[in-house]
Amino acid sequence: MKEVMKVYLVDELVEGTSSNGNPWEKQTVVFEAIGGASRKLAVSFMNERKTRVTKKLQVGQYCEVTYDVSSREYEGKWFTQVDGIAIVPLSPSVQPETDNAGEPTKESNGQ
Repeated sequence: MKEVMKVYLVDELVEGTSSNGNPWEKQTVVFEAIGGASRKLAVSFMNERKTRVTKKLQVGQYCEVTYDVSSREYEGKWFTQVDGIAIVPLSPSVQPETDNAGEPTKESNGQ
């Protein structure tokens, strides 16, 4: 899935080493959907190529986020994971225009 979302929270970077000795890093970013009901989505970005971008994100910044949602069952319970595939920070000139309530204006959302 791909959508433009606003950065709500940038979590701390988590680093580690895999069982075969390879270093890894992961950062979770919480995004807020634009327009409609307030909806937040926590997206995890793995590996240095992606976290290089997430480390520089600022709260309130708009980004085009591509992500994949998957669920798995473990001992009769279901868990859902949202993996970030790509993230492109948008420059202020291409960010959606919003009204005073933070909602996109009709001109910026195509209506």
